[in-house]
Order: sequence, then structure tokens, then C-alpha cells
Amino acid sequence: MNYIIKKNYEARIVTSQGADFFKNLFFEIDGQIVDILKNGEDSCAFHTTTVLYTCTLIRSIHATVSGALQDMKQSGWYEIAEPKQWCVVVWAPTPSKDGTMHRHIGFAMENNQAISNSSEYGVPKMHDINVRPIECFLWNKLID
Repeated sequence: MNYIIKKNYEARIVTSQGADFFKNLFFEIDGQIVDILKNGEDSCAFHTTTVLYTCTLIRSIHATVSGALQDMKQSGWYEIAEPKQWCVVVWAPTPSKDGTMHRHIGFAMENNQAISNSSEYGVPKMHDINVRPIECFLWNKLID
């Protein structure tokens, strides 16, 4: 029996749409239990890295884009010039509701579409890939 990385990867991305699974990640901080993902508002890295991790494409799940990118680089991900379906998209930093700058991460789909966590809805959604400026596209030869 052989595990088919690409087929599992594609299925995880598509079926992640609308899933509440990525909304919460709890830590104890200064004696208080805190949902660091703010009920899905800040879940893009958790969503993306959970998909990558469950498909054996990175070493760990992450709550931040910077942590995700560091792991991806160590796991064989590299930049590509143009988007292709299933590549990881990193959007440039833009101000969040609290005014802090945040990058965003998700997956490219066909026809200039992407799937990433929606801070508005708190779940992964399909949207236009050009919703904000794009920093880079990433690929891994294991999904060829």
C-alpha cells in the first residue's frame, strides 16, 4: 500500500472549505486560557500548516505565517514565479482589525481563485487570489 501525497493534499485543501476545525488553538498565557486564533480570525497559518502536516509536507503545525515559512523552507518548499493550482500563496502584510500588520497564507486554485482562512467568517473559504498583494508562491516537488 502506498500513501499518495498529491491526491491526499488536493483532497485536504478542497474539503477544508467551511470547516470549523481550524478556528481555535488554546494556550495558557499568564495563568489565563487564551484562544490565540481568536475563534478563526487569525487561523490562516494553522489551516495551511494543518493541511501540509497531515500530508507529510512539513514537520509541524504552526500558528504564524513566519513559523510556517521557516518549516516549509526546511521541508523542501521553494518559490515559483507564477501561481499554479495547489501551490501555497503568501500574501503581503496588510493591517488587521487591530492595526497590526499581518501576512496571510493559503492555497492557489484554478481560474485565479484561492482557498484560505477568512478572518471575517473564521473558516477557510474560496476567494479571488488577488484579494490583496501577493508576496510569493511556493511549491514542493512532492506534489508534482
